[in-house]
Amino acid sequence: MLGRGRPTGFKDVLANVRHELRLSGLDAPGHSPHVTISYRAPEPLQVTLAIRSITWLIDEVLLVVGHGMPYHYEVIDRWKLAVPPVSRQLSLF
Repeated sequence: MLGRGRPTGFKDVLANVRHELRLSGLDAPGHSPHVTISYRAPEPLQVTLAIRSITWLIDEVLLVVGHGMPYHYEVIDRWKLAVPPVSRQLSLF
């Protein structure tokens, strides 16, 4: 499921990540922020569904590579983000 538009700052973060990957001899052809609903759905949805916005706190950024069968992600590196001064428990959790 792809988000509508790109979150503020995503372009800059992605450009920095791609730059650092290139310096390390790796290529990152592209990425869009998304949520995977199901890798094994029996068929694609035939309609577009509107899902209300969900706000959640991001406290960590992971660099992963996806591979294998069953498909999974291997964490290459991770970075903790600073906790905002006012943190609230979100209804998602």
